[in-house]
Order: sequence, then structure tokens, then C-alpha cells
Amino acid sequence: MTRAHWKAGMRAFLAVLCALFAIVAVTAAGLPATVDHDDAAEGQVRVELTDLAPAVLAPNDDLVLTGVVHNDSANPIDRLQLQVRLQQHTPISRSAVERWLDEAWVAGRSLGLTDVEAEVPAGQSQRFRVTVPAEDVGLGRGAMSWGPRGIEVSAWDGPRRLPQQDAARNFLLWWPDIDVAPLPVAVLGSLVPNATERREATEREAPLAETAAPRLGPLLDVLDRPHVDIALDPALLAQPDAIALAAAEEEEDAPDDAASEAADTLIAGVTAFAERHDRYLHALPWADTDAAALAHTRHEEWWGDALEQGRLELSRHSLTAAPSAASAGDGRVSNRLAWPVGEDPDLETLGALHAAGTEAVVLPQSALPLRDMLTYTPAGREEVALEGGNLDVLLFDQQLSRLLEGTHRRFDPALPEVPLDDLTARQLLLAQTAVIVRERPAQPRAQLLALPRDFDGDPALLGAALDALDQAPWLERTSLAELLAAPPAQLARQPLPPRAVAPGEAQAGLLADADRALGRTHDFASMLPDPEELTAAVQRDVLALASHAWRADQGHRQRALAALAAEAQARHDLVAAQSGSTLNLINNEAHLPVSVTNGLRDAVTLTVELSPRDPRLLAQEAVEVTIGAQESAVVHVPVHAVGSGDVTVDVVLSSPTGAVVGTGGEMEVRVRADWETVGTAVVAAVLVLLLVIGLIRTARRGRRMPPERA
Repeated sequence: MTRAHWKAGMRAFLAVLCALFAIVAVTAAGLPATVDHDDAAEGQVRVELTDLAPAVLAPNDDLVLTGVVHNDSANPIDRLQLQVRLQQHTPISRSAVERWLDEAWVAGRSLGLTDVEAEVPAGQSQRFRVTVPAEDVGLGRGAMSWGPRGIEVSAWDGPRRLPQQDAARNFLLWWPDIDVAPLPVAVLGSLVPNATERREATEREAPLAETAAPRLGPLLDVLDRPHVDIALDPALLAQPDAIALAAAEEEEDAPDDAASEAADTLIAGVTAFAERHDRYLHALPWADTDAAALAHTRHEEWWGDALEQGRLELSRHSLTAAPSAASAGDGRVSNRLAWPVGEDPDLETLGALHAAGTEAVVLPQSALPLRDMLTYTPAGREEVALEGGNLDVLLFDQQLSRLLEGTHRRFDPALPEVPLDDLTARQLLLAQTAVIVRERPAQPRAQLLALPRDFDGDPALLGAALDALDQAPWLERTSLAELLAAPPAQLARQPLPPRAVAPGEAQAGLLADADRALGRTHDFASMLPDPEELTAAVQRDVLALASHAWRADQGHRQRALAALAAEAQARHDLVAAQSGSTLNLINNEAHLPVSVTNGLRDAVTLTVELSPRDPRLLAQEAVEVTIGAQESAVVHVPVHAVGSGDVTVDVVLSSPTGAVVGTGGEMEVRVRADWETVGTAVVAAVLVLLLVIGLIRTARRGRRMPPERA
């Protein structure tokens, strides 16, 4: 080793040693690890940032920080001062961005101390507003300088930094107006009633829009903006099925005008959304049917039925379906996009969806994990190879999606999900997207963010996050259709499992019972003038049993099935044969009268048939009859007696399809078929006897008459 090399090595060693000494010195000065405010120990001073403006800082902008200092300690702060520190370098990865919030990462250079000129007594708080002039920010304007920088605000008492405190940490987004390829970002929201709203609608016999409007109305207001996709449950647009089948009018509850008005406003908002050329509406199957449950129970045909029910409802609102999943918009609605619930889809489910005509499916990124670790965030566009061909897949970024609703979970799935304040959620969302761009500045990789179906967050927070996405200069808003038009990333990913049954899926036995209830309804409805009115309504109720929502409320699904069976039985009971008194049959051929009552508000056409339990009475012909609404009719059914005796006869009511419907009855018949023969013989004998007696008497009168004289 030369002397020059030895000196260079020593200089490098001394530089590293000095850097470590500086870090230790700064850390010893009292920079604590930032922790969640909810977990801050009692007795500390807490600094809370409530706003950071502008959200994206340009070179000529002053940085304005507002917030509150909470003195939870036992000592007063005599002279409150605030120090602002800024990271020297932009984090190079998304995980590095995360670490700024919850680790003792040493803040970079100080932007100075600001004297608040206030005393903060123990147990009290003090609001503040700190302005950092543009010239003091001191960040570079090159391509390597832009992006997120961690920013920290700490509290001082005069010249003394308070040792026990929870300093506020957040992100500044630096944008020196450079030229970058913008990152396409699509957002998928949903207008899907949750389990509570569905259950309440069922119990109140109210429209789904009425029970879901308090949650979904404000959500739609926020999502109604250019280049936003919404997944819609068409059942949200429907009115409760008012089938006139009961025997008497039931007293109805007084309508809730406010709830009805909110429901009308929600439905009008959905139709207006679909008609705008820069909005994108995707129709889910009726009641948001659980694709996995149908595939796992071999009820794939329900998917087609659910899509058809959805199309019918959309057509009632003059909304027509687009020809493909990639052509939604321009006043059309796509129904070729599937969005199954759960983070563990399987090949069986995707295969069934593909066979049913689905062109693309939305999944979380965790559903298709990468085989190899990447140093960048891949595009959310892939495809899955299935037996019937390739299926397009859109993968949404779960971490970015959580930030839309104001929650956060580290990349480590073992860590819990935690809520974020509005400011942190917005700035972290911007920081993460900026880092994605910086990972590969010349290679935009489109990202998809998806809100959960049961989103119940603050619409104002969501609106602020969407505004930030709209305004970020390194982002470009796009749609799912445009994402699908791009080629798939074709990265090496872990294969999907062949079959994965999730807890709460509808079981095969329950769906089979529902099938039987629907079949019974089809038989019953064939008696009615308009069978479709009843069968369509019951089919919608049956399809609703397979809704994704009931994974979280399996008890209601069982109760709903029991209610369907009870309603079917109640309808059958309204069409009934009435049992009468015992009938006497003395002829070999006769017509027995059967009284049938129709308690429905529709006329019925049915067949009345007798089924004797004894071979001494035969009934081989059935009689078809039409009975008016809420009327009764006496039907005479021909029978043939071949013997004498007491016979019990069952009355069977059948639909035009031949299925047994309504409530049959039974009658007792005393068959005395030989009485007519015996009676006829007796009468004939009596007549013959009378004739003979008459002839004898006439003959006798003739002999007693004297001869005539000449």
C-alpha cells in the first residue's frame, strides 16, 4: 500500500468517524423516536401539526406550519419556541418513507427556531403558526432534489429543548418544476350496501338506497369527479318488490320523507354519474354476489342470473351496458369487470368468472405476490393463465388504498393497521406516490387505488386525498379502462392456489335449499296471469342470499332463507281446497263437487284432481278451472264407482306445469253404487206387480158383467 493510499484511507475513516460522532451528538441532544400520539406517555409535551401549506412546496413558496403544543407535563413552559428540522435527502424507498414516522431517524438541518412568545401552563395547550420563508428552505432544484422530505417540529423552552416530548413529524413535498414522466393513478370506489344496510332494508321492507343513503350519499359526492371508477351494486337502484299476493291489505308504516328524499337523491346521483363522459361505472352482479361461493358450490349459473338481474335494473334507469370492461364511460356501464372479495382468490373462482364472460378482475396486490424482491413498485396490471385462456387482472396497491381512507399499515403484515390524522394521511399518500415515480423516473408504472366496499371513513378526508392526487404535478389521473389497455407487466409471481374457501362463504346446502324454494315458486307462478312478476322478485331475493355481505352475518343469511320458505308456504296456503261434509254416492257415474278458494289478488288457473285412497272409487279425469281474485269456485270432478264402501278422497291442486300447488284437502264419500240397481229392480217389480194386479182386476170385472140380451 502506498503512502497516498494510506492517507486516503485514513481520511475516509476519519470522515466516517466524524459522521458517527455527529449523529451520536445530535441524538444525545434529545431527538426522541416519534410515536403515535395515542401511545404517547402521560407527562410529556406533545407537538401536533394540523396543517402544512402548501401540500406541495415550490421554490418561491413560503412554508406555513400550524398546529398545537399540548403541555401534558407537570411543569409549565415559560417561553415556548418551536424548531423546524428538515431531512437533507429524499428517502430512496417507500419503506424509508415509513420509517420517518415511527423511528428515531435523525432530522437533518434546522430551519431555525421560532419564538411563539407564549407561556404554556402545565396541563394546557397553545396553538401556533410558523412560517419558514422560501429562501430559508434551501432545497436544490435539480432532478435528484424533488420529492418527499421528512419534517419535524419540536418544542423548546427558551434555549432548552424539552427532553420529554413527542415531536411532530410529517412530510414536505418539494417540487422545483422539473420534467418527469407522470405516474398514471386510477381510483376505484364502490357504491355497495353493507350487511347492516341490507339487513335494515329487509326488516323495514324499504329500498336499499334508503338505508344506504346516509353513508353512500356523501361518498358519491366525493367520488363524483373526473377519471373516477365506481363499482355499483344494481340492487341499490331497485324498489322493494310489491307483489299483490296477500289476501288483505296490510297497514303500512308512514313513509319517512327525509329518507325517501335521500334515496331519490342518491339514485339520481348515480344515473347522472354514469351519463358523464369522464366518469366510469362498473356494474357488479345483483346484490354483489359472492363469486367464490358460487364456484365452490357448483352454482356458477347464479352468476349469469345475477348479471342479468343487474342489467334489467340498469335498463329501468336507462343505463345500458358497454360491450367490454375496457369501454366503460361515455354514458355506458361496464358489467364485464369482477371484483371478488378477499385477499386469497383461487384458480377455481377465476376460472368460473372467465367462463361466465368476465374480461377483467380486480384483486389486491397480495393475491399475486412476486417470486423475487424488486427494488421498485411494479405496475398494477397483470394477467392470469387459466385453462380457458388468459384473464386480465388489475392489482390495487393496498398500502396506498388504506391512505385514501385515513389508515396505515406498514409493509410488514404482522403490524396492526392504525388510523392517521388528516394531514399525515394526505402527505404520506403524496410522499409514497412521489417515491414510486423516483424509483424509475423514465418508466411510469400505472397504479390502482381501491376503497373497501364497506368504506365508512370521513368523506372530507377522502376528498382531501383525492384533491391531492388530482393536483400533484408528478401524477396523471387515469381510469381502469386505460389501465386495461396497457400491456401486462408479466412479472414472475407466485401461482394462485387451486381452491381456497374463505370463512363465511355460503354453503352448498343453503344454496340448494334456495334453489328448491325458487323452483317451487316457478311452479306456483305458472298459475298466475303474469308469472314473471313473482318469479323475478323471488329470484332477486334468492340471489341476495349469496351476497358477499353475508360473510360477516351468516345468521341473517339463514334467517333470510327461512323467511323465503315461509313466504312460499303462505302463498300456497292462499289457494286451497275446502273440506266439506261427507258426500253420498249411489250412482256408478257421478261428478263430485269440490270447493276451491283463491285468496290472492290475482286470478289463478289450476287443475283440480281427485285421488281416492280406495280402488272402489276411480277418478281418472282432472278439471281445469280459472278462479278470480279473492273468489271461490265449485268444481265438479267426474268419478266412477266400482263398489260400495266409505272412501277417503284426496283433493290435489296442480299448476299448468303439472306441479302440485296450493293446499289440497280431503273428503269422505259414502259409495253405495248398488243402491241404484236394487232400487230400480224394486221399482220395476212394483210396477210389474201393479200391472199384473190391474190386469187381474180388469179380467174379473169382465166375468161379472151379465150377457147382453137380444
